[in-house]
Amino acid sequence: MSQALTNMGRKTYVSATAHPEEMDLDAFEGITDWTEVRFVTEIGESGVNTNIVSLPVMDTKFTEKGKGISDAGDVAITVRFDQGDVGQKLLRDFGKTNMTYAFKFELDDKKTPTGTGSIEYNRGIVTGPLRSNGGVEDFVTETFTGGFTQQPFWVPAT
Repeated sequence: MSQALTNMGRKTYVSATAHPEEMDLDAFEGITDWTEVRFVTEIGESGVNTNIVSLPVMDTKFTEKGKGISDAGDVAITVRFDQGDVGQKLLRDFGKTNMTYAFKFELDDKKTPTGTGSIEYNRGIVTGPLRSNGGVEDFVTETFTGGFTQQPFWVPAT
């Protein structure tokens, strides 16, 4: 039986360089300017969602269905606000542009002490931040959205 995987220890990185073209796995792995975004409290869903298109046809009992266009997703990244964090500053700066940037999410599931955790790469635009309000005992948070624009790459842990 395998051990349950949690998000504790997960790290989020962004590349400081704009990446306007679709990237392959080698291009992601060749990035040298990854900057960690610190104090991440939550990362929303990621992955590809493909529309289902349908056509009711009069001479059949069931609707015909097919796959339509796919969406690479919009992932919300919530952080505890830290004005001095370089990764958060990059996300704030990215939110002011219409350029696409590379993202790297690494789980803490490496198989050996010298291995790497499972990694998901993607690329997209950034919006935000949205700042939380809340009550007297709530942390101030910011939420950025990465609007992904290509097929993600998943690299298993080593």
